Amino acid sequence: MSNAASDRPVKHVNIINKIGKDFIMRCQSKDDDLGERVLHNEETFSFSFKTAVFKRTLFFCRFTWDGQLHWFDIYDAGRDGCNDCTWSILPNGPCLAATRLNHAICLSSRFRSIRLCKCQSV
Repeated sequence: MSNAASDRPVKHVNIINKIGKDFIMRCQSKDDDLGERVLHNEETFSFSFKTAVFKRTLFFCRFTWDGQLHWFDIYDAGRDGCNDCTWSILPNGPCLAATRLNHAICLSSRFRSIRLCKCQSV
């Protein structure tokens, strides 16, 4: 008898910093927090996981640079069909590396941003 969890394929996500400077990032799912880290320009951060049943796995990341917080669903089982997903983070949003259609898919419209407050305490 097979174990359903062991039958699911391992997914790999690679995140490449392409904004031209370092940024702070944190990725997590409902069950896993991968922690906060600095990703230097042109550096890659990678992680792997097995998807949940019924295409429910979702990992989201937030990125901070130049006083702005940006966030994006870096892996969405309902959207992403790749087993090896490589995302380049550009100033205007994330792009998924060449797909089976042989071109990158950029999702800048799904890259949300807010300016962080530089408030002084009173």
